[in-house]
Amino acid sequence: MKPGDSKDSLTESGRKPLTSVPGDGTVKVLTDPSATTSQRFYRVRVE
Repeated sequence: MKPGDSKDSLTESGRKPLTSVPGDGTVKVLTDPSATTSQRFYRVRVE
């Protein structure tokens, strides 16, 4: 999986990069320790 990014608001101009997680065909559970708001929007890129 390519690294994705996140933002706290859809109107926010910048995005915060996420760590790349290599895939192996199994389900992955990801945790975002930097999430400090009640909601966050993610863009995940799969190659």
